[in-house]
Amino acid sequence: MHSLEKRFARNDSNLIVQEFGCESARVDVAVVNGALHGYEIKSDQDTLSRLTTQIPAYGRIFNHMTLVIGSRHKPHLLEGLPNWWTIMVAGFSSRGVAIRTVRKGQPNPSPSIHSIVRLMWSSEASALLRRRGFKVPAAWRADDIWNSLVERLEPDDLSLEVRNALRSRAESRFVVSQTRRDDSYTTESIARLLRHSQNRQWLALQSVRPRN
Repeated sequence: MHSLEKRFARNDSNLIVQEFGCESARVDVAVVNGALHGYEIKSDQDTLSRLTTQIPAYGRIFNHMTLVIGSRHKPHLLEGLPNWWTIMVAGFSSRGVAIRTVRKGQPNPSPSIHSIVRLMWSSEASALLRRRGFKVPAAWRADDIWNSLVERLEPDDLSLEVRNALRSRAESRFVVSQTRRDDSYTTESIARLLRHSQNRQWLALQSVRPRN
């Protein structure tokens, strides 16, 4: 986390979110700026069983993905991960513990705008439709609002609006207020800015800068 905060200095363009929901999964850390970048951490003590569901879920949301793993996992992961993921390994060296890039990824070739739009709350999505001059019938539920945005906005334009909504939401720490549209608060909507897991604590203990 320290290296991410140093690389992506907190300002109006960059947001670092922990425990960020992605459909059926939660990525350890997400960076929101000109793209969506997810960071998943697997320590040596972790099993890899959850990757089965995490890989497709992250693939629908993130423009870039980085996996940080303990050295024990390296032989088992290089062949099984999508080619566009970056892989970094944390392990011991003569200088102590080091984190190094073993495979540099590429932009996600096929994110899903239908999944990305669901990062917005229905109130945010409704406001966006109205700003663009479209009506939002009172009877519409969240799915109707999201689908309307996908139909009316170009994917790049809509993706930008989603990222803007996430950055604007940062001051509230992603806390959900109860409204009659609370069915629209998906897993993606209720991420927390500050939440610590054992994996992030493990990574923090490395206390080094990533090196290529």
